[in-house]
Amino acid sequence: MERNETKQMILCAMFVAMIAAGAFIKIPIPVVPFTLQYLFTMLAGLLLGGKLGALAVGVYILLGLAGLPIFAQGGGIGYVFQPSFGYIPGFAAGAYITGVIANQKANPSYPRLLAANFAGLGIVYLCGMVYYYLISNFYLGTPIGLWPLFLYCFLLAVPGDIVLCILGAVLGRNKKISINYPGGCVIGKRPIDMHLQAFARMGVSLTEKNNILTACTENLCGSDVSLPFPSVGATENTILAGVLAKGETIIRGGAMEPEIQALCQFLVRAGADIRRDEKEGTLRIRGVERLHSCTYDIPFDRIVAGTYLLGCMAAGGSI
Repeated sequence: MERNETKQMILCAMFVAMIAAGAFIKIPIPVVPFTLQYLFTMLAGLLLGGKLGALAVGVYILLGLAGLPIFAQGGGIGYVFQPSFGYIPGFAAGAYITGVIANQKANPSYPRLLAANFAGLGIVYLCGMVYYYLISNFYLGTPIGLWPLFLYCFLLAVPGDIVLCILGAVLGRNKKISINYPGGCVIGKRPIDMHLQAFARMGVSLTEKNNILTACTENLCGSDVSLPFPSVGATENTILAGVLAKGETIIRGGAMEPEIQALCQFLVRAGADIRRDEKEGTLRIRGVERLHSCTYDIPFDRIVAGTYLLGCMAAGGSI
């Protein structure tokens, strides 16, 4: 639990930094240049979820109001009197709405992501335009009409943010990873062909270029996977892939060591649907929409225990 909280704090801090930097990354297009700040607030909601995404934006706002020059035109409590300040709390509300809508499903589709992004964008502009109108007309003494407000604060500014909404949907949906091709360890070569064959049967697109292995899980689905021999690692990877895949995955010839059983017990407690068929010697995994947090006590490690026993035998003494 503490490790998960630490991870969340680190991710929030990273997005706070990205949001602050985004205010100064300008895209020089004609009429109304725009920054990447909205993209990062939107991604905070998509990738961290509604609450954590809004929290990241909230921390950014507090730091700016405390005096750090991380807003587009500076910082400090006096920034609330800038007509454009309303967009900033709108970022927090937008990140929350975007995150809530997008993360109702574990693998949201492009239409859902676009809907979430545009809903968040609408919240941002609503907050920003209402604040701009009220502070200009009732405090700063620089009245602005509804049509100029709509023209300059929405119509001319929104095209760039629409592009960012589409980009955010692609970034939030693209299930892709690239890693250096593994080479083994001091024991010897550790081939991963069984892992890759199992992934390929489950719809994972695999490419290798310049010793970089890229896997895309856009079409991840359940399949009947037969392993040539009971590899613990290949069995674990196939289980992990099958838990959130569409449909049912059947693993034949997989490992049945205590580590495999412990992994299955943990995943089931987190919401996975995994059943072991003793007669067939198979594992059947039905993909679920999402997993949830849980508490699980990790069992002892027999290999570590054996290492201590051998060390004691060699060195003498007692444990």
